[in-house]
Amino acid sequence: MTQIQTPAQAANELEMSKIHLIEGANPRRKRSQSDWDALKNSIAAKGVLQAILVRPHPEMEGHYQVVAGNTRYGIAKELELDTIPANIRMVEDHEITDFALTENLIRADMSPVDEGLAVKKMMSEGYDKDEILRLFGWTKQRLDGRILLTHCCDEVNEALTNKEITLGHAQVLSGLRETTQTKVLKLIREQGLSVDDLKRRLDALSLSLAAAPFDTSACAACPHNSATQASLFDAGSQNSQCRNPTCYNEKTDKHLDMIKARLEETYNKVELSRDVPADTTTIIVANGKTGVGSEQVNACTGCEHFGAMIDTTAGNRARTINNVCYNLTCHKKKVDSYQKLIATDQQPASGGATSPESSAAGKPSASKTAKKGTTAKAEKPAIPKSILAKHHKVRREAAAKTLIDTNDQRSAQIICILALAAENPLVKVEGVKLPTSLHGKARQTAAMALAELSDEELNRVQRDLAAAVLHKSTQGSGENGSDTIGGLAEWYAATKEADLTQHFTVDEDYLAAFTKPVIGNLLVDSGFADHYNKAQGDDKAFTKLMKESKKDLLATVGKSGFDFKGYLPEGLKKG
Repeated sequence: MTQIQTPAQAANELEMSKIHLIEGANPRRKRSQSDWDALKNSIAAKGVLQAILVRPHPEMEGHYQVVAGNTRYGIAKELELDTIPANIRMVEDHEITDFALTENLIRADMSPVDEGLAVKKMMSEGYDKDEILRLFGWTKQRLDGRILLTHCCDEVNEALTNKEITLGHAQVLSGLRETTQTKVLKLIREQGLSVDDLKRRLDALSLSLAAAPFDTSACAACPHNSATQASLFDAGSQNSQCRNPTCYNEKTDKHLDMIKARLEETYNKVELSRDVPADTTTIIVANGKTGVGSEQVNACTGCEHFGAMIDTTAGNRARTINNVCYNLTCHKKKVDSYQKLIATDQQPASGGATSPESSAAGKPSASKTAKKGTTAKAEKPAIPKSILAKHHKVRREAAAKTLIDTNDQRSAQIICILALAAENPLVKVEGVKLPTSLHGKARQTAAMALAELSDEELNRVQRDLAAAVLHKSTQGSGENGSDTIGGLAEWYAATKEADLTQHFTVDEDYLAAFTKPVIGNLLVDSGFADHYNKAQGDDKAFTKLMKESKKDLLATVGKSGFDFKGYLPEGLKKG
């Protein structure tokens, strides 16, 4: 995250008329009226003591835009001040959120509602929870609590901001439907309910057996079941309630876990709605104003951001939402690309007439074909990280063997030089005793030992050392291409066209990282599907197999004895 640094020189006094707000850039949306009035009185008496942060306006020369300090700017404008102290800095569009959030967090006076909105904005832009925890220095409990606030209706957030209710009240209300939130908020105001009182009252509503997401057939004879108890929120209702919250919640959690496990066989990402900020996901569709095209829809199914969501809102009975995109930034690009393609294809030919070629051939114009469903070239989906690691390992092994087989001295010298430059610990080389570290006098010892070797022996040691480093870096960075030697292995395997098929195999462990639909595509592409149909003597055998659980599917593939040799999946193929 960008850090705000106060310049040594005094802030500039800029004319208020030359300063403008950036729409949607203010992370602070909610402030109580009392806090606003207190700050306004302070500024009226003493002026703006802390300079705001501005950047040069991208379209109006001599004008500026507010990056941080929207509240101070707003009060100064309300007080009709002529100037305001401001620090001017070049800030790119993608840095605005970081600057504004950092400035507010440093001042430590953002409201919980604003913090929730900030988290919502960041997660919609691609930040994950671990990044936010690291950047803000928050606990997981605090982050989860702020996410809950994004599910509160405006009236509840307004009440929290104005200190009519506590943070605990708002977080409890967040799990209810919007209409119920406003109804219960009214009771809190009228009866002065504490958080504990609210939880006890809500138990009667939230522990309704009729609204339970799990199978309640076993609850009929339970002594904790009250079929006549009325809801405390509606004296006229008659509904069977559970008087044992612990049991009810355990059954709910077990049911949610079961649904999540089932969905994870098909989707790469499955979340409970309470764990995701409101309005940070969307449904992937092929057509319409938010369509991405049928080919892209198919491609999206293999993306790590493609998934499902389980609705945990009270009364919604753990409803599942399928084909969810958890990356709004990526989704917007796909929608914009497809909509632009449709607009282009629907334009009539030059002069508004159908082209002679299409008319002569009896073919419809571009505008007519677009109406039948324009297709766009789909982008390749994001491959799961665990699979990227396996692919990288294949490339390293292939690179190492190719280096030895071709006796490529020039590349060996390049790799060894870069390995030493990166201070990669010296790995063991067969037949030569060298220190495992090249620090201090150990490097002199290694040099003396190598100096005793003949040119031929030295060349062999250099080649074997380079191959050993390609095969496995000892920097502890894992199986990926981001470490200094991993990048070299990727480069060498590609440029020398190393035979990856000698080092890659499809097994249960490899397939387990994918969802069932992607596994099905892999098995069809590799020829397994045809093999299985022939082995079973049934053209629909593979189709039936795909209906089995993921566990049973993988077990069948493992026992089939099918030879995947020579097959390379997407991610390892050239191009």
